[in-house]
Amino acid sequence: MAKSKSHIKLLFFTPYFWPYISGLTQYPYRFLTEHSFNNLTTTCLTFRHSSDLQKNEAISPRCNVIRMPFIFRLSKGFISPQSWHIFWSQLNKHDEVLLNLPSVEGVILALFARILRKPIISILHCEVLLPPGVVNRIINWILNLMVFIQLVLSKKIIVYTEDYYKDKPMYTLFRNKMEIILPTVHNVDPDISYRKTLRTLRKGKLCIGFCGRISHEKGIHNLIDAVKSISNSMILFAGPHGKDVVGEEVYNEKMKKKLQQANIPFHFLGTLSGSKLSAFYQSIDVLVLPSINKTEAFGMVQVEAMLQGTPVIASDLPGVRVPIQMSRMGILISPNNIDELSRAIVTISKQYRTYTSLKKTDNIKSMFNTKTIFEQIFSLIKQVSI
Repeated sequence: MAKSKSHIKLLFFTPYFWPYISGLTQYPYRFLTEHSFNNLTTTCLTFRHSSDLQKNEAISPRCNVIRMPFIFRLSKGFISPQSWHIFWSQLNKHDEVLLNLPSVEGVILALFARILRKPIISILHCEVLLPPGVVNRIINWILNLMVFIQLVLSKKIIVYTEDYYKDKPMYTLFRNKMEIILPTVHNVDPDISYRKTLRTLRKGKLCIGFCGRISHEKGIHNLIDAVKSISNSMILFAGPHGKDVVGEEVYNEKMKKKLQQANIPFHFLGTLSGSKLSAFYQSIDVLVLPSINKTEAFGMVQVEAMLQGTPVIASDLPGVRVPIQMSRMGILISPNNIDELSRAIVTISKQYRTYTSLKKTDNIKSMFNTKTIFEQIFSLIKQVSI
């Protein structure tokens, strides 16, 4: 039997990557930039989704990013025949491939990797369900087919939870390949000055927080409808919005108008990271994740809020319900049920200490120990190199 390599060169592909913020980018970003494994180096291939980004950039001592050109976008995907040459040339310099799924573009890299006998690990984040429409149905079918091909070619598949996949017929084919590894999550001390600023914005109101992209599948419209019936309340939004969320510009404008019409005080704080993000979680009374479909597979922001002692309300969806089931630090609601969401917000505001305590926070910290999660991922990378 061949021995594992003493130094592994990993080729990671994802259509979008840092500084683009989403659950699909944050999980691998943390592992690739924060890990302490000196015998692992990574080249990240992604697309230059914004013209102000560098084409080549070292984002950590062990991770270099190459942002590839493309001809045009189709929905949120990239049409880039130029990437094929880059895929082939980079494969010859690396030992393994790590694919960030779902994506269409990675199928060419996966096929090339099979030809060159490079083992593939896939991180399967979620299933994509686009809004209704003939064009979206076609795009969705093509995307699912391309993901299926990449899973067939993968030696191992990383998933967050069994709960999300256990009822999916297609994925039962890959059970023997699947490795359940919880996502890495943000947990740093808060910026005290920024926390003070945010708490000043509250002006004594019940403060409801949302963290993530302002996009249709996140259910922002339901959150607004639920909050407008709650007196003396406001919403703080943390995360990219407007033009920073590809394909969701129209929805963003609709939500701003809806907030204004409902006369709900609100603030869009933009993308927060590090200590400012922790300060955001500590400044709100409850974090709400009202996702409406299975595009949401976990909701890492839930755990981030819990680590700062903040209770959570989330949709009772496969995978999404797991953090609250693990921690008991919140309430699960039926997706698209505005009355349930409104009642849950009121319940937490009145029974706050039922849903948060030092013991519960310590428990969630032990469950989501970053070092342990990093070691699980690295162990899998070493395993497929044998």
